[in-house]
Amino acid sequence: MFPQPIPPGAVPPPPPPPPPQKQNAWLPWAIGLAVLVAVAVVLVVVLTGGNDTTAASSTSTAATTTTGVATTSTEATTTTTEAITTTTASTTTTTGATTTTRDSLRYDETELAYFGDIAGQVEYGDEGGLVHKWTEDLRIAVYGDPTRRDLAALDNVIQDLNELIAPLRLTRVEDDPNLEIHFAPETGLAAILPEYVPGNLGFVYVWWDGDGAITQSVILISTTGVTPDERAHLIREELTQSLGLLADSLEYEDSIFQMEWTATNRFAPIDRAVIEMLYRPELVPGMTIADALALLELVVRD
Repeated sequence: MFPQPIPPGAVPPPPPPPPPQKQNAWLPWAIGLAVLVAVAVVLVVVLTGGNDTTAASSTSTAATTTTGVATTSTEATTTTTEAITTTTASTTTTTGATTTTRDSLRYDETELAYFGDIAGQVEYGDEGGLVHKWTEDLRIAVYGDPTRRDLAALDNVIQDLNELIAPLRLTRVEDDPNLEIHFAPETGLAAILPEYVPGNLGFVYVWWDGDGAITQSVILISTTGVTPDERAHLIREELTQSLGLLADSLEYEDSIFQMEWTATNRFAPIDRAVIEMLYRPELVPGMTIADALALLELVVRD
């Protein structure tokens, strides 16, 4: 068909629309696939984020578990402390057992028996059977005619006794003594102390109060009839006996309390034990010797 001519003055018709372009057949599938991929990516991101939250929760749970472990550890520490306490108790028990079994820490039978003989009797008078001891420091004044050697011997005894009767102390004083030591010829001793028994080259006399505590003492030392060594012995013996150990004995030859004539000028081990026993704080003036011995059987030496 041929085109018709356009009459003059007529408006020409609009040109026909262009023919529609033919779309590619694969494009919808590509778009759909892209959408699916995008959805898949979103799902992966969401799922990954959910896993992180779970991990954080797990971590938090783990931290709580760790706290629980720490708590358990604290309890274990408490248990360990209790074990240490038990160990300490065991140590104490062991110490007690050691104290019980180690006789060297206690006074033995011979020492206790000797204490009963020396502290429980008096050489003169009838005041035996009770504990008599000083409860205050001994203030010693010296009178008469002592030699320098006599004074040195006295100082040695004072030093030895201070180690045994602490916390009480013996000191030499010029004034206000509670213990006097007189050095004079034997013939003049009775004039110093009316209670003196003639024939003694060394003599001690003590006074005690109603409780049995010694409050005063007088010691007489002869300056005649004895050698310097013998006089040093008398100084040691009489000063020691003035502590409340007023008897002599034939039991030990090297004892300062030996009844036979001797020049022993140091304390035998058993002497030291007896002196120490008398001045233990467990023993009080006026106590019976029987009660004192019962206590001494239990005490442990320092």
